[in-house]
Amino acid sequence: MSDAMTRSKSTSILESCKARIVFPFLGFLAALQLLVPQPGAARIFIDINAPSIQRIQIAITDFGNLSEDKAQPEFSTALPQVLSNDLDLSGYFRPIEKEAFLQKADTTMAPKEINFKDWSVIGAELLLKGTYTCIGRNVEVEFRLYDVFWGRQIMGKRVLGKVDELSNLHRVEADHRAGVIAHRFGG
Repeated sequence: MSDAMTRSKSTSILESCKARIVFPFLGFLAALQLLVPQPGAARIFIDINAPSIQRIQIAITDFGNLSEDKAQPEFSTALPQVLSNDLDLSGYFRPIEKEAFLQKADTTMAPKEINFKDWSVIGAELLLKGTYTCIGRNVEVEFRLYDVFWGRQIMGKRVLGKVDELSNLHRVEADHRAGVIAHRFGG
């Protein structure tokens, strides 16, 4: 073989080795460059037109009236409505419209007696049920929050107060509940 051919053949072998070794190595360095944090290189963008979190779908049923004389029947719908409004305004929850409910309101509070599939079908992640009892000018309200997917109670609370002060009572409870639920689901 001639000297030019030998040189040409060794050059092509060298080029071939470079292509097999150098290019993957350069690709590795480029990928590494992207993964290594660089001071001042990161930028934070806040899109003020996009929601900041995924809102939790919550179904809030009408409350059952356990009073012997069925006093204050308007609380059955008024309490859940105020809770629904307050939870919606918190920004963490999206209450589901009652027209979508497959079950009628009842006083069933035991997880074994609730058909969670009916709530899951309409997209509910959480279910809030409640009852109240009026005795004279006093009222006792009991709330229970259920995880629809797991079919179990997450929390329950009983609040006592005066009928006249009920609007403040359930607003405080809604604020407390929103904070606790958001902490449990949002971190």
